[in-house]
Amino acid sequence: LPTPPHSSPPPTSPFPSPHPPQSSHLSPIVAPPPPAPAAIPSPPPHPPPTFLNFGLEPSINTRRFVIGEAPPLTQPDDAHMVVCDPELCQASGFPKEPCTCTHYMSVGYNHTIQLVLTNLGISAFGMHPVHLHGHQFRVLKVGFPPVYEDTGAVCKWAAGAAHPSCKQTVDIVCTPGTGCSVAHWANQTPPVLNRDRPPIKNTVIVPPGGYTVIEFESTNPGWWHLHCHMAHHLASGMGMFLNEAPEEQKLFPPPGSFPRCGGMHGTQEFRQHVDRSTQRWQQLQAGS
Repeated sequence: LPTPPHSSPPPTSPFPSPHPPQSSHLSPIVAPPPPAPAAIPSPPPHPPPTFLNFGLEPSINTRRFVIGEAPPLTQPDDAHMVVCDPELCQASGFPKEPCTCTHYMSVGYNHTIQLVLTNLGISAFGMHPVHLHGHQFRVLKVGFPPVYEDTGAVCKWAAGAAHPSCKQTVDIVCTPGTGCSVAHWANQTPPVLNRDRPPIKNTVIVPPGGYTVIEFESTNPGWWHLHCHMAHHLASGMGMFLNEAPEEQKLFPPPGSFPRCGGMHGTQEFRQHVDRSTQRWQQLQAGS
């Protein structure tokens, strides 16, 4: 067909071109690298790092967690939490039974909180996936213990022994007799921490015989659960509360219609509900 008048020239020359291009040096076409995120600043933690040992029998710092009778955030007067006795608890390291109480630590608002999660002592022969509610934290360091040269493993279980013999990190020193509920950095010198784009997590593994350092800002007032995510460890008491910014919690009261623990106890509605549920359960059992 004839070319319409006033049409644009073709976008490319016909192939083969009667005028081949001259040779030239071409750089490979690549996307520019993305800008690197800014490194996390390195302010001194406030308060100083807190060492929390996840040990067996399931506990944190030799304190086996029991929950109160009501949420401490919305019903503090009804919570009836069990007070921890520091002297008793620090003397309750494995193989003794841990003390039993509503273990919590309080931190002020807008501080940099650094927790050293440890897995040390003669009961440190399993890993713990530790989860913190209410936060995403920076993982600054995972410290592993040495291993046995003949097996490459952290632990050995000799025949007839009550528990295995496991290697331990040399970065942390535990105070004898406390079940590692009292600990500090060896030579009072912390290891090098990664502040260059550290991983952001809400659950992290604490290796046997080792430790994990996490850090976050205390800008979310509330009572947050910190615990091992193994169900049997959690159910057996390997947990605690983080009472964050107690001085600010009064700014966020629950609504008037918010359900309360014990709010239906003793009412006619409650008794009728129990009676109906009991009847349905009996009918279900009779038909099964």
